[in-house]
Amino acid sequence: MEKVMKTKLFAVLTAGAALTLVLGSCNHPKTEDEAKVVVELAVTDITSTFAHVEATPSDLEATYYFDVVKKPGFDEIKSKGAQAFIDAEVERRMETYSLSRTEVLEKLLSKGVDSHDFTTLEVLTDYYALAFGVNAEGQVTGELAYKAFTTLPVAPSANQLGITVTNIYDNGADYKVVPTVEADTYAVDIWSKPMVDELGDSETIKYFIEYNSYMMFNLTTSGTFEFVNAVDGKVWQPGREYYVVAFGYADGKPTTTLFKQEFKTVGGDPAACTFEFTVSDITANSAKVKIVPSDKKVVYLWNVLDMTRFNQFKETAGTDEATLEYILNGYIEEDMTNNAVKRQQAVEELGRWSGFTSSDEEGADHENLKGLPSGEEFIAWAVAVDANGKPEGKFFTTKFKTL
Repeated sequence: MEKVMKTKLFAVLTAGAALTLVLGSCNHPKTEDEAKVVVELAVTDITSTFAHVEATPSDLEATYYFDVVKKPGFDEIKSKGAQAFIDAEVERRMETYSLSRTEVLEKLLSKGVDSHDFTTLEVLTDYYALAFGVNAEGQVTGELAYKAFTTLPVAPSANQLGITVTNIYDNGADYKVVPTVEADTYAVDIWSKPMVDELGDSETIKYFIEYNSYMMFNLTTSGTFEFVNAVDGKVWQPGREYYVVAFGYADGKPTTTLFKQEFKTVGGDPAACTFEFTVSDITANSAKVKIVPSDKKVVYLWNVLDMTRFNQFKETAGTDEATLEYILNGYIEEDMTNNAVKRQQAVEELGRWSGFTSSDEEGADHENLKGLPSGEEFIAWAVAVDANGKPEGKFFTTKFKTL
């Protein structure tokens, strides 16, 4: 978890530094009065690397903690709790600076109205100013207060990108982008909503540029842009949530924050989807496997594994269902590693549906398996999945054995 320190004694962590919260935290009882501490935050004078943050507590005599963290750090604090965070942070500083717990808390906590200039923020990055009451013993005494903000691009454009989704299909959408500054260039595409939400706006822009490094010229335009799915699209998956994302882009750098408009493609019923397997042309070292889903507007994943490894995995997983989920997750993670993509992108690459191949409108898929060991038993499996690869229905399987 990356964190920007405001206390000069402890210096500012570099962009590569990270903190890890301790899962277990001390059990600190709260008093009724202490639990009422509320901190009001104001974030002003935001630039590409700077922000001024002022904190005003409801009780000017109460102590509290306030700082600025990146989105991953904020998500971790929200997930594990402010008490777990403060316990880990105090412990870390005690070890790093050879100070007692009391000394750390005295230097770490604020009292009364306090403010700080954060001068080493990263360009076009999502941050959260946060604060919560903490007493002299390190006990959290109030709810987490926060203000989200994003640092600016180095060379900002005033361009505002208005996005309208005009028609939605099972394999994409028609949309229109209208800029307020006709001459300024911008990048635009359709991206997975779960992936964008997980990354955050600024990280989405950075990853968009990194992922499309050699294709940015093909995703950049200016003036009013109209996308017709029937002409240029028909590649997106059914029943999925997407964003049309756009941001100013010039000379290899973003010039605006992210603009986005969500939509969901038309889909089927993944929970009710069944799968039919056909295994043919079995020899000592090969077999042909075909799979047909009952619902052509459902995205599914499937694969084949030898029963020797399946049973090895089952020794740990316990049940067939748990074993199949373990295999499914490993299948996705392997693609993430091999292709250096996010989880949602791996699911898109591995997923099958009626639009996956123009030669089979029913969503069927087949594979000619070669180089198989003779006399080995195999299991073929299939399951409908969501954008993150989580099963949305039951697993279907069939077994076969090479000669």
